[in-house]
Amino acid sequence: MCHKDHVLYFLAGAAALHTISHIWLAYSGLLPLVAWGFTVTPQANNIIIAVSALLTLGLLYLAKSDGRGACHCFEKEKPQVTK
Repeated sequence: MCHKDHVLYFLAGAAALHTISHIWLAYSGLLPLVAWGFTVTPQANNIIIAVSALLTLGLLYLAKSDGRGACHCFEKEKPQVTK
């Protein structure tokens, strides 16, 4: 079953991979890079790294915000008390 937090963890992983790829670009010596009419300069790449890292952290925070984490397998359901 697909839960909201699972989707958020997946998107956080994709954003983290995006961040890592831009860090690799920064150290590879390929910048400035022109692709599809866009020029990525070292300064623009630094901004992309920062925004992507913040996006990753935000998605991880949203996924973890319910306090249960990604795996709910080990949690026991509390019995509901009826009056």
